[in-house]
Amino acid sequence: MATFRETAAWFQCSASTLALRLKEDPELRSAWDEGHYEAQLSLRRRQLEIAFGESPQATQMLIHLGKTVLNQTERMKYEHTGQGGGPIRYSEIRRVLVRPGEANMGDTLSNDIDQASYD
Repeated sequence: MATFRETAAWFQCSASTLALRLKEDPELRSAWDEGHYEAQLSLRRRQLEIAFGESPQATQMLIHLGKTVLNQTERMKYEHTGQGGGPIRYSEIRRVLVRPGEANMGDTLSNDIDQASYD
């Protein structure tokens, strides 16, 4: 299944020329769409053959089809809440760093406690 650009290159025209032709010619547009649908159907048929086969790729194909066709995902969704389903409460603790000799341990501990905020 060729992309739009690849098709334009094949016919040696610009992408804008191809777009204009597809817009102006309903028969060409119908053939374009039908070709894409047939290619997609053929690809899906082959994927299913592989998925239900005994090859080593069967598991990978089943996972791929599950994700693309069935919108399955491997992501887990976790939601964290606080007490009673409300917001999570937190405390912010800030540490004040001082150079040795500028303050004694009692002052530093006091500063840590004074700067803690509670929500």
